[in-house]
Amino acid sequence: MLKRTLLASAVLAFASSTHAYNFEGTYTLSGGTTQLEMNGDKGDKIELLDHQVDLTVYLQDIDVSKGAWNEAAFLNKASSVTGSMLLEESKVEDSDDDDKFKTNSFSLGGRAVVSDFIFDASIATSKDNDDDSKTQTSSFGFGSYIGNNHSVTGDVTFRSGDDFIGSFNGFDLGANYHGYFPVGTSKMSMSLDARASIVSDTYNGVSDTDSTGGGVDIVFTYFPFPQFGLGAELQTLSRTISQPGADDIDETRARSTIFANWYPVEQFRIGAQFYAQNQERENDDNKLENNGAGAALDLRIRF
Repeated sequence: MLKRTLLASAVLAFASSTHAYNFEGTYTLSGGTTQLEMNGDKGDKIELLDHQVDLTVYLQDIDVSKGAWNEAAFLNKASSVTGSMLLEESKVEDSDDDDKFKTNSFSLGGRAVVSDFIFDASIATSKDNDDDSKTQTSSFGFGSYIGNNHSVTGDVTFRSGDDFIGSFNGFDLGANYHGYFPVGTSKMSMSLDARASIVSDTYNGVSDTDSTGGGVDIVFTYFPFPQFGLGAELQTLSRTISQPGADDIDETRARSTIFANWYPVEQFRIGAQFYAQNQERENDDNKLENNGAGAALDLRIRF
């Protein structure tokens, strides 16, 4: 009888452990092309290649049995520490690899959830290896869960740095919503992310350039079953760039993405996405366009 009790306890402990994890690591490889067009005249195509690694350590066990596996950390109201590294490479199509432009970015952040209140913070830095231009950012956010499946947060991001134009500083103000929607008693569910932001930047010194505007970012994901997600994202930004003695420049950016991800087992996920993007800058005399498209593949492990 004692042996049976011990065996049953061991089986239950193993079964429960297969539904929890504390670490998550994701590697993303993305590539694409972009092409400038000035007043109808097209320039060379630019090849893009990015490598990104994201690491997250959760300060509690994350149970995947509460809903879609991709939403597990949110549904567990988990606190975490995160870090990421990004290497961006670009070069003119068919040119030598020695002509690549490279940018390295690093970030460190975290989220604390205390009695349904949410506190976010992060710092990041990026540097271009060719012209030594760099950017530093710091971000702080605060909000709350609304029930178990919804949250609302606000955040502010400060940035400063220098590039080929000059030194600059700026900020973003953002409002964010995340919602998870189970479908009846089935295993189907949906999630929605929405963000609205105000953006402002100022260049100091020679250019004395200011830019102000705003944007939205919306992500919808459908989960036909907990292990699989299929979705789309739309990002837009509009702003006005002003410089003394020159016409204002109106800038618009848009990026649309479709994606899918699948967990064949609890510890491993594979994902893919395809995107198209457009950027336009226009004043009374000139119009500059930058159109591009690409794809990405990501691999995630959990334990």
